Order: sequence, then C-alpha cells, then structure tokens
Amino acid sequence: MALDDTGTCELLQKRIVHLEVTNIQEIDSIPLDIIAQKFNNLRDIFLWVEKSTVFIDSLILAVLSMWKDKSLRSFYIKGSLTDDVSKNLSQWLMNHSHLDSEDLFLVEYDSKWITVWSQ
Repeated sequence: MALDDTGTCELLQKRIVHLEVTNIQEIDSIPLDIIAQKFNNLRDIFLWVEKSTVFIDSLILAVLSMWKDKSLRSFYIKGSLTDDVSKNLSQWLMNHSHLDSEDLFLVEYDSKWITVWSQ
C-alpha cells in the first residue's frame, strides 16, 4: 500500500537502501518490478519465501534481471532450489542470466539461503 501513496513512496525511495520482504507465500505476489523502479538507492534486498514447496529459481533470475543496470550490492533469498540448480549454482546463473565468467560475483547456497554478492 505504501508503494501506491506518492508522498510516502517519494520519501521511502530516497531513504531505503536495505529492504527485507518476509512471509512470502507465492512468488508472484512480490511486486519486484515496482520495487526495482521506485527504490533507486536500494543496495541489499532480502526475500524470505515461507513455503518449502515453492522453488525460488525463477525469483533469482527475476531479481538479477530487474537490477541488472542498478547498483544492487547483494541479495539474499530464503527458499528451495530445484536439484538441477543446486548442483552448480554459479554455472546455472551464468547459463540463465546476464552474468558471465568475467563478471565479479560470488554466490552461496546454504541452509535454504542463496546469497549473491556483486561488484
């Protein structure tokens, strides 16, 4: 609702550099496009998907795509990966996103948390 209020949104977009979205039940319910558009100073984003039956593969790619040309330093997503993705996450990211071997990024998946840092 705060994203729909112009005054509140203008204030928040200048101040928020770290954003946590918790209790996510469905990936489609996250307004990533609006968040990426409105929060220009965002440096870190945390997304916590509650349901263990919801795979976060597409969510990872959506975050990478929407913040491709922005200064996002890191993102953290809690959730389950499919078996194919979890076997070699770095390679999967390079195969399915704009990242390649020349990009400076680190990725880690531990205890249902994926962490991606970029430089």
